[in-house]
This record gives sequence, structure tokens and C-alpha cells, in this order.
Amino acid sequence: MLRRDGNRDDVIAPQGIYAAQGDEEWIAISVEDDEQWSRLVALANLNMPKEWDVKERRVNHDAIDEAVNRWTRAQDRDDLITQLIAADITVGNVVDPRLITGHPQMKARGYFEQVA
Repeated sequence: MLRRDGNRDDVIAPQGIYAAQGDEEWIAISVEDDEQWSRLVALANLNMPKEWDVKERRVNHDAIDEAVNRWTRAQDRDDLITQLIAADITVGNVVDPRLITGHPQMKARGYFEQVA
């Protein structure tokens, strides 16, 4: 039976969008395996077992999200991205769609066209 899962996944947990320090600053984190989970627990100093497998992480996803959000909210987005990349944890910058039209690469490629 199909169900709504939002950003949740059967084999990737935690996975979500987390607030960084500042106004409307966000990052996406996807923990793809047990090793990434162990590194995230250490990096973010989460008070959770490093040994949790994906089933245990899915059951505790809400608590994990709260803990990760407490960690990310206190830090600069770019610093978080640098730390997570260095720890080999899947991370991405969430770009505010209101700002994408001003992005130099989008302009250079003529991505947006004005319709009269």
C-alpha cells in the first residue's frame, strides 16, 4: 500500500531539510548507510547510538531530526556543508527559488526566458 513519506525513505535515514543559522538558510542531509550515520553522530555530537541500523534510525527519525536541527541551527550553512563533505556525509545547499533567477550560471545559459 502506498503512503505519504515526505522526505523519508526506506533505506536512507535520516534524510531531510535542516535549518542553518540565519534567515532562510537550509541544507539537505541524507545518511545513506551505517558508516555515514556513525560519522554524523560523532560530528554533530548527537546523544544517540552510533550502532543504529537503518530500521532503528527510521523508527527514531523524528527524534533524530530534532537533534540534527538543534545542531544545524547553531551553525553557518557553508561551514556545515564543509564539515559534512569532509566527513563524507551526503549534503547539499538548499537554494531559495526566489533567488535562482539571479544566479550567474542560469543567466549565462539563458535558462530563463521572458514571455510577453
